[in-house]
Amino acid sequence: MEMHFHDLRHTHKTWLIEDDGPRVLHLEQLGHKRKDVDDGYSHVTDLMISRMLAALQRRWETDGGCAWNQQAMPEVVPQAL
Repeated sequence: MEMHFHDLRHTHKTWLIEDDGPRVLHLEQLGHKRKDVDDGYSHVTDLMISRMLAALQRRWETDGGCAWNQQAMPEVVPQAL
């Protein structure tokens, strides 16, 4: 499987979801516009940023910055159209 620079955005978004980051943090980190009415009532806080950075630090320390493990990935079976 070939990796591309843009894949890092997908990985970051996935990690934010796995680490239970709030939606407003996802939007800001990825530079997305706020589209829902609720988005105007929430803001990124220092606590959200601290938790996100701590989670990323744990990933770095656990995986050594190399979390791409081809063997750990589930096999994808193409489906017939």
